[in-house]
Amino acid sequence: MERNCWCFGCREYRSKTADEVAKKRRRHERKSRISWEIWQKIFGFYNEDWSPEQISGALKLRGIYVSHETIYRRIYAEIRMGRLEQKHLRWNRKKRRCRLAKRAPQDLTKISIESRPNISSRAEFGHWESDTVELIRGQSYLVTIVERKTRFTLVAHVPNKKSETVRNAILSMFRHFPQAVKSITLDNGTEFADHKTIAKRLNAPVYFAHPPSPWERGTNENTNRLLRQYFPKKTKASYSLAYLADCRQKINTRPRKCLNFASPAQHFSRCLKLLQGGCN
Repeated sequence: MERNCWCFGCREYRSKTADEVAKKRRRHERKSRISWEIWQKIFGFYNEDWSPEQISGALKLRGIYVSHETIYRRIYAEIRMGRLEQKHLRWNRKKRRCRLAKRAPQDLTKISIESRPNISSRAEFGHWESDTVELIRGQSYLVTIVERKTRFTLVAHVPNKKSETVRNAILSMFRHFPQAVKSITLDNGTEFADHKTIAKRLNAPVYFAHPPSPWERGTNENTNRLLRQYFPKKTKASYSLAYLADCRQKINTRPRKCLNFASPAQHFSRCLKLLQGGCN
């Protein structure tokens, strides 16, 4: 405010004049301070499949400060003009997603993952992560649930992502061992809107990761990636329940390095038997 308070030789502050001075200064400051030589370096890194965040970090080590958002905007502009190829982008999106997009009203009954006990060591059995996997948009989805300690995976097919449908699928998968649920961590999809019923029926807290933070449900995200081997993206094929059961069995019965090459099914069965006395 002090920079704009001087107007026509007077010491009196005038808001209208100060606003005009500030706008004029802002117009002059909008000129790009990034030289063409720097942009050439950036485009060179981009053509080597570096992400804008990696480029920004590498330049920062050299004393050059360009935000990754600025790099994203320039890259998309260059792609539209045909001077860069889109194939070097990680996600190959045609447009940069707006980070300030309007979101649905916040559900104040959700319990944040920040309130979840520290289970990063995976020492305790019974903590699960869940998500949905799209097969055919609007017609076919998978509901996946993974136990963090044993990596044991439950999968159910649902025809839509309605909260009632997803809720019933989750409760059905736990019907044989509801005592093995100490917590469930979900993402913020609308399909989990009926989380209160899930928590009440299973007598276990339901936590929500921060949006968008898939790494906070890393076990589930990695498992979904394994499922994509059997259910590839952008396919119009329909899958039978027998095929789904076979895929689930393959994932649960093959050895895993993180389990010292035991299978998730073996590890889960042992923990389930020892549940009353504790599983270590």
